[in-house]
This record gives sequence, C-alpha cells and structure tokens, in this order.
Amino acid sequence: MEVIYAMKNPTVNEFSSFIGISSPNAAYKINSLVKKGYLKKVQSVKDRREYFLQVTQKYKDYYNISANYVSEVMSRVKAAMTDEEWKQFYHVLTIIEKEQMKDVPVYHGERHLEEMGLTEEAGDNAASGIRKGSAE
Repeated sequence: MEVIYAMKNPTVNEFSSFIGISSPNAAYKINSLVKKGYLKKVQSVKDRREYFLQVTQKYKDYYNISANYVSEVMSRVKAAMTDEEWKQFYHVLTIIEKEQMKDVPVYHGERHLEEMGLTEEAGDNAASGIRKGSAE
C-alpha cells in the first residue's frame, strides 16, 4: 500500500514492474486490497482499458495513525536521551536510511491527474521511501 501511495496512482503494470512481481500476482493482491476498502481502481479517461490505482480515505486514515504513532515514539525516545546521544542516534538512523535507499529503484512515473481523470485529492504526496527521479 505504501508503494502504491508513493507512486501516486500507478497502473497495475507499473506497480508490478516496480516491485518486481508478475501482473497476475499484483492483480490478485490489488483485488484483495480493493475488497478491504484500502484501494480503488479508477478507469483511465484516455484509454478505457487501463486502470489507475488510487488509495482510499480509509487507507489514508490508517496511514496517518501509523505515522503519528511513530512520530510520538520518536519524540519519547528523543526526550529520554541527552543531546549528544540523540545526535549519535540520528546519525545512525541517517546511515541506515541511506543504505536502505540504495536498494530502492528510482520511479519516473509522474503524470498529471487530468490525464487520468482523477481529482487533486488523489495526488497527495506520500511520506515513504520511494525516490522520485528527476524530470530529465
């Protein structure tokens, strides 16, 4: 779900290619998420055969609860540390993030919402680790 959210309305093929699974496997997982109410498939206005994946408000609400909890825990961790301990801890987290990001492919799939016939709400930015490629 976080990958789909960060990719901003990918097609099933874009999603499956990005995470390295087959389209049928992705479709199975996507249909399960649609049934649970976390995801919608929105038909393209340009090509009626194509569907874009759009996260629902139910998912956004869940995502915000998780993000807020992580933020709260990090605030408590920081409060329990000295300034020097926090600087060292933050430095270690930065190294871990940098090393993890080496394994995350760059996604170049930005598109305009009008092309998909979607609302601006669907284009909300996701706070996740997917890197966006430059517009070269």
